[in-house]
Amino acid sequence: SGIFGLGWGGTLRETIRHVRAGQYRELAVTSMMGGLTYGIEINTFEIASRFARLWQAQCHYLAAPIYAGTPQSRDTILAQDVFEAAFARIRATDVAILSAGDLSERSLLVRYGLPSDVGDDELAGAGAVGDLLGQFVDCDGQAIDHPINRRAIALPLEALGRIPTVILASGGINKAAVIAAALRGKLASVLITDEAAAAAIL
Repeated sequence: SGIFGLGWGGTLRETIRHVRAGQYRELAVTSMMGGLTYGIEINTFEIASRFARLWQAQCHYLAAPIYAGTPQSRDTILAQDVFEAAFARIRATDVAILSAGDLSERSLLVRYGLPSDVGDDELAGAGAVGDLLGQFVDCDGQAIDHPINRRAIALPLEALGRIPTVILASGGINKAAVIAAALRGKLASVLITDEAAAAAIL
């Protein structure tokens, strides 16, 4: 038995195509962040359910939006019993796989997930180079001081360090800055990327 935690992103959707099917009924697949409140095939819910189906595993969603309206409403949501149980499971994740997003229109989060009152230019002005689990980091992998991070309904970045194996699957030269930031901030223990991105990160 074990817990496999998932982030969100186009890279993870592509990953599913190359995952070998199997029977792992003792395995729990859990989403580590909330999802979009409208349908899109690459929603966090869709990614978790497709991994779980492939492995005949249990599936757990974080049935909430990616962002609450305010930091206070996020705290109210997370204080509910159902979310306390969900986050206890997420914190007990054995292996996590996430992607990183940059601040360009290529980013699904920038395109579909950001609240209408927050712009990518505003985040860049606060020092952001991109996000992991919907939380924006600076070039050292530290969470930027912006309310968006306190509105995210996701595993907090500081808790990632307590997960035994965190796989960051992310590529493209456009993501070099945020991948380098994640490595500097020790937010991942395994990196899967492409050669051009790796050279740019180094």
